[in-house]
Amino acid sequence: MELKDNSTNIVGTLHCVGDTKTFSSGFTKREAVIKTDGDYPQFIPVEFIKDKTEEIDPSRVGQRVSVFCFCEGRPWEKSATETKYFPSFKAWKVTWAQQTQQPLPTQGVPDSMLPAQSNVGDDTMTF
Repeated sequence: MELKDNSTNIVGTLHCVGDTKTFSSGFTKREAVIKTDGDYPQFIPVEFIKDKTEEIDPSRVGQRVSVFCFCEGRPWEKSATETKYFPSFKAWKVTWAQQTQQPLPTQGVPDSMLPAQSNVGDDTMTF
């Protein structure tokens, strides 16, 4: 994985795909897990949000995919003395991998998928 402007490309095998969840606010989210290659494979969860929840539909479990996503993270203050940090990968494009690594696209990232402002001190979790 290579980070460039908070975006990365995860290449691997589609391990599983969750159902689309719709919250009372109308927000939609779907999670998929990509199993990376190598001697020590990793299982990387990626989120498809809003209008991107259908991006993973043409893929099948076991298929090689390349997922372009933003790497984000935010703090959550459990108490005055304990803060936890949560990373997330917000997917915006899926291609079916032909090679081990594909270059990151330099344009065409939808504005709706740009990283949001962090709400430090916000004690709500949107999982």
